[in-house]
Amino acid sequence: MSIFLFIESNTTGTGRLFAKTARELGLSPVMLVQDPDRYCFIKDDKLDYVVVDTSNINAIFDACGSLKEAPAGVWSSSEYYISAAASCAKLLNLPGPNPGAIKICQNKYRQRTILRAFQIAVPNFETANFYNQAIEVAEQMGFPVIVKPIQGSGSSGVRLCYNVVELKEHMSGLLLHQTNERGIPMQPGVLIEEFMEGDEFSIETFGTTIVGITKKYVSRPPNFVEVGHDFPAVLGEETSAEIYQSVLAALKALDLEWGPVHTEIKLTNQGPMVVEVNPRLGGGFIPELVRLATGIDLISQTVRLASNRKTSLFRHCERYVSIRFIIPQINGTLESVSGVDEAKMKDEIVDVQLYFSPGTKIQKRGDFRDRVGHIIAQGSVSSLVRTIADSTLDEIHVKVMPLN
Repeated sequence: MSIFLFIESNTTGTGRLFAKTARELGLSPVMLVQDPDRYCFIKDDKLDYVVVDTSNINAIFDACGSLKEAPAGVWSSSEYYISAAASCAKLLNLPGPNPGAIKICQNKYRQRTILRAFQIAVPNFETANFYNQAIEVAEQMGFPVIVKPIQGSGSSGVRLCYNVVELKEHMSGLLLHQTNERGIPMQPGVLIEEFMEGDEFSIETFGTTIVGITKKYVSRPPNFVEVGHDFPAVLGEETSAEIYQSVLAALKALDLEWGPVHTEIKLTNQGPMVVEVNPRLGGGFIPELVRLATGIDLISQTVRLASNRKTSLFRHCERYVSIRFIIPQINGTLESVSGVDEAKMKDEIVDVQLYFSPGTKIQKRGDFRDRVGHIIAQGSVSSLVRTIADSTLDEIHVKVMPLN
């Protein structure tokens, strides 16, 4: 059985499914990890792993060379390690995206600069390393502005700042962190971005094929936590075509026409604005929504592509699927979550998951880590599926004991 190598993983999304899929395809998943205890599924699923300093690309290369056999493919479900996976694939002469394109894309300032040079509509933006520079940029754009790390994912560190005081406070917090939560060095400085009104969507592509458009729901400012998704989004043909044109042009400009890409846009009065292009599958269980709605298993197709196997994006069904995330309102200790059993009894609810058990400390950070679980509804009528997802979420109650 050939090895399929995974470099780290995401913790609450598709990482476990990737390893499961590799096994189903007759491959033996092996994970390179810095801390195996980060992933409960390693033990539960009896996965092979190698402990290595995954923040060091040379250490990763050495670990690849020490495996009992050359891998049939290399991948990472984590935003932080897709660049390392692409570099390993190239080193081992395996299929993969252009490592140079991945590195450019992961620097949001460089990505935006390229998109603007190709006349692709993006929000007004600038980078800043010092308070005075940031204040000058923000005042020229006009408050409020979005302030975010130059590199990152899951809305971590993204905040809407309404004035100079909020800008300085948030920027000081970002500049204090020289590494992310995985110990990987952060790009210096911050990105300051024009705030645009409009609905948010993501476009899921595979190579140059549009798989579909996801409607995204985010929390109220100042943070932008993704609280739900609908797939496929219900949009007019003209609007969809305009979005497709922007996204495919962005992929070409960034040399990202290989494999899965998750592009985020805002639909403004001036048309679609490309916010971010992410050279990976979408987070927030979007691949699972795509599978339930169309029958296209993007995780399986990604493993196939990375291991040089034939891929297919044939649609087996046409349904509507909505996910809503369970998010506590306060910090404290998770005591209980009620309404879960009742939710599971509904015909339209196809999945209910809790990520944490009672006794877990809850600390709201204003990003994906605020989510403690989710529900997924499925059906043939978009409006009905959305309504059921929203009403079911309202019936689930999270009890948190506040911290003293």
